[in-house]
Amino acid sequence: MAVRLTRGTYYHIPKTGGIFLCAVLDRIPGLVASFSGLRHDYANSGFPGFSFVREPTSWLKSYWRYRYAAEVTGTGWRPFYAQAESHPTHVFDRCGSTDPLEFIDKVTKQAPGEVTRLFRRFESLRVCKYEYLKDEFISALRFFGHTNIDFDHAFNIPNQNISQGPDFEIPGSLIDQVKVAERIAYERYGYA
Repeated sequence: MAVRLTRGTYYHIPKTGGIFLCAVLDRIPGLVASFSGLRHDYANSGFPGFSFVREPTSWLKSYWRYRYAAEVTGTGWRPFYAQAESHPTHVFDRCGSTDPLEFIDKVTKQAPGEVTRLFRRFESLRVCKYEYLKDEFISALRFFGHTNIDFDHAFNIPNQNISQGPDFEIPGSLIDQVKVAERIAYERYGYA
């Protein structure tokens, strides 16, 4: 999803804090110019902006937990939308499994580099890290000239859209497998 601001555009990559950040944006009067008509508008739409990325293993873990919760509610690993091929996470859904480690293993073998491709689709003028969500978001808004904002008020909300599936540990060997499959993301975004 793309959120056009009065100056700049925020490109939301799934599972990088975007629902929370959109809730924060809703609390800042006059900042949002419009939400994109396309559910998943990409940075190549021509509007300079910013997006968030996340350490790839953490992203895969969060995505599995999110989709597992869908499994429990009965929607399972079926695609989210009728036009599933257009959804930026459709490749991950094809690797679906109720076993989180099997899911991550399948992604690294059946779709190596797909987390990198997902991030690059939304990459714009400024790339921020999910791990520093609040500070990076404030920095990005200031970069685009949004300086007179009460950020304490804007961020005074509960977390949104937290992945509800069970937590799990990822063995070091599987983390290494992700690092190989997503080497470009690790290097490009400073996670190496």
